[in-house]
Amino acid sequence: MPQFNCKKSTRTGKSAVRAILIFSAALFLFTSCSTTVPVTVTRPADLDITDANDIAVLPFLTSRTLYYTDYQSDPIATFDFYWNEKDKNWYWDQQNEDSLLAELITENLEKSLCDADYLNVVSASRVEKAYRQRTDLPIDWYVTGAVTNLQTFTKEDGTKEVKRKNPRGEYEIYEIPMFVRNLEMTLVYQVVDVRTGVVLSSDSCNYSSTSSRAETVKELPSALDMAKKHLSKFNSKIMKDFAPYTDSYSLTLMKHSDAEMKAAEKLAKKKNLKLAYNSYYKIYKNTGYYQAAYNAGLLAQAMGDYNQALSLFNSAYKDSGDRTIYNAIQKVKSEIHSAERLHEQNMSF
Repeated sequence: MPQFNCKKSTRTGKSAVRAILIFSAALFLFTSCSTTVPVTVTRPADLDITDANDIAVLPFLTSRTLYYTDYQSDPIATFDFYWNEKDKNWYWDQQNEDSLLAELITENLEKSLCDADYLNVVSASRVEKAYRQRTDLPIDWYVTGAVTNLQTFTKEDGTKEVKRKNPRGEYEIYEIPMFVRNLEMTLVYQVVDVRTGVVLSSDSCNYSSTSSRAETVKELPSALDMAKKHLSKFNSKIMKDFAPYTDSYSLTLMKHSDAEMKAAEKLAKKKNLKLAYNSYYKIYKNTGYYQAAYNAGLLAQAMGDYNQALSLFNSAYKDSGDRTIYNAIQKVKSEIHSAERLHEQNMSF
């Protein structure tokens, strides 16, 4: 039966820990010095907007008026619901904060769609008229959503020193309590194909924030005022479905001890991408370093030459079998597909 010396094991464990810490520190220093190349690209609309011409923004709802069980697969409200409930006049005239917020979201989104000018925006009133008259609905898609949660929590947050007169008219330093308000909000949206009733796109977005401190609860902002600060981000998220948008990311170059590789890296650090590309490409042709081919490919990708990037990545992967390069191949193929979709969308409008 084997015997174990606990004391010796402890020393070994400490040595192992030290070794791991040293390795981690070295890895951190290595990765923290890595050269990255920033890339900004224009993405196509996430939905195939060439498949539709007309769209409407139907009124966003609140948790009190939701019809749905699963916003990802079922429309949250039918046309019957929208206008039959409107006739009952029990929701649409309420002035609760979530109702006002839903109305503001609807207005902002409709304006953004009109400004984007990729789809023809049809008013909800025109859709309602067609529905009531039992004629063909004048839209291919509609977008709607809901404020499913809007809550605030007020609490004390430390104290503040103030200088005030006492009953004798003398100034004294007092400590008064301070208050903050926390917001929690959930907004959902859907894009629905009118012809099929299929939910084409949907998401649920959670937002939270804390107000500035105030001396009294009355001075704290309302839930609506706090919620408004998040609407631009929510609106931008929805608009990615309907219009091309800008995306940014970075690419990390591979390191090499070769002097010429280091010189090329310095060019990339200074954002001289074309010169850095030429240097890496020349190094690859002269030495066969797969790292040079990979870095040249990254720079070609950063400059928008995806086919050249793919060619260089394939060469680098053939020479090395490096998983990082394999992943780069998949990503640049995705960029090629994205660029093709963007071209199609631009040619259609």
